[in-house]
Amino acid sequence: MIIKLLAAILAVLMLTVPLAGCGGKGDIAETASATTTAPVETEPTVTEMTDNLPEADYDGREFRMISYETVNCNGIHVVAEQTGEIVSDTMYEINRRIEYRFNIVLKEILNADLCLTNMRNSILAGDDACEVNLPNDLSTFAFVQNSLVHNYSDLSYIDLGKPYWDASLNEKISINGQHYYALGGFDLSHFDYTHVLVFSKKLIENFGLEEPYDIVEEGGWTIDVITDYMKAVVNNPDFKVAEDGDIYGYDATAKQVLPNFWMSCGEFSIRKDADDRPYFAVTGNEKFTAVFNKCFEVLWDDGLWFYTTVGNNTVPELPNHLESDQVLFGDSTFHYVKTLRGVDADFGLLPYPKWDEAQEAYYSRVEGGTRFPLVPVTVIDTDYVSMIIEAVACENMKYLLPAYYEIGLKGKIARDTSSESMLNIIYDTRTYDMGDTIWCNDIRDGKFADMFKTNNRNLTSVAASIDTVMIAKLEQAAEVY
Repeated sequence: MIIKLLAAILAVLMLTVPLAGCGGKGDIAETASATTTAPVETEPTVTEMTDNLPEADYDGREFRMISYETVNCNGIHVVAEQTGEIVSDTMYEINRRIEYRFNIVLKEILNADLCLTNMRNSILAGDDACEVNLPNDLSTFAFVQNSLVHNYSDLSYIDLGKPYWDASLNEKISINGQHYYALGGFDLSHFDYTHVLVFSKKLIENFGLEEPYDIVEEGGWTIDVITDYMKAVVNNPDFKVAEDGDIYGYDATAKQVLPNFWMSCGEFSIRKDADDRPYFAVTGNEKFTAVFNKCFEVLWDDGLWFYTTVGNNTVPELPNHLESDQVLFGDSTFHYVKTLRGVDADFGLLPYPKWDEAQEAYYSRVEGGTRFPLVPVTVIDTDYVSMIIEAVACENMKYLLPAYYEIGLKGKIARDTSSESMLNIIYDTRTYDMGDTIWCNDIRDGKFADMFKTNNRNLTSVAASIDTVMIAKLEQAAEVY
């Protein structure tokens, strides 16, 4: 597993010399651009992670990526200068390394309109706008549906079996065994969108509760256990009225609650059959119904949820609630938890709970919004594009992920060694539901977000209405693939 590689890689990040690559040239003759400095060649620290790409010289050719900025993740792929921040500086070194190795110039075009919507018209018009487009997963399928992007099986240098591609997540997003997009080292936003529970260590101490780390390690961290924890501290008689002195069990926005728990309990709104064809998996699903009902009973009936109607990805009040000892658990992500660095309160990090102890593993949700590298059909030289994608994916997973995870996340956010261990569990159990991501507008945001916000528990009726729509959409998706 990649986690086991991180410690071995970490020392490399502390070197003052530029990074060694996943492959490369011998002696350095000149730079690929005015900003490219010749990296010092060293032996790779982890020889198992290599891209095995041939040498190539593209004579200063541009490699254009179209993406967009967002507050929900770090969507930048090209860094122009060093700033002293470890993740940014590591990305800078990787950018320069790739440019030198292939004699190219990496160019990032930040344009949300072009990336998410107008790119379809651009491709249909035959425009040579980019080598890679990076829309969010909610927008991705429209490109595939309209035959606007290359199948990864036609990209000769991309090898999804390599460790810098995420096999477990990519298994969730294939259809009919095909990939027109994939998750891995090329873009790390799927790490940013990984959900995590933040908990108040002060409230744990004040109410004489056991720190939950050992419970997690022993496999006993279940939805019933977390419910008991919340019930022990909650003091919110008015429920919907936030006042000084109120203590809440759980901070999360309405759209996040149900998918956080249905996925942590091992359920998915979209599953796939033996032929890798997707189907809507809620209708008639007793386990999904039980998780759904439990969330309402615990968080609504027992008044444990901090009621909020905001549509943000996280609750804006969470930092203040932690500092004022007003919430026991809070929903966050690998990206947003970094905003808690300045919180003057002692907090820990946990995975979301299992359904029961019989559940074999924890599951940590990767929310919709992550980027997929799409290669437009207007790209003729797919060898060139696939070679650069593969090389960047290898370099990023080998060097950028440890900077992001070991230093940027664990080193700066985790306030005790137990939280570091929890982060390892969360990292290793990340999972993905296409009804929370690719078809989010039909399922999660389309129905379930409003259901929880308005305390609508009529799952049978809502599931039937979704089923009617999704049968046609998912059958069409299977045919497209």
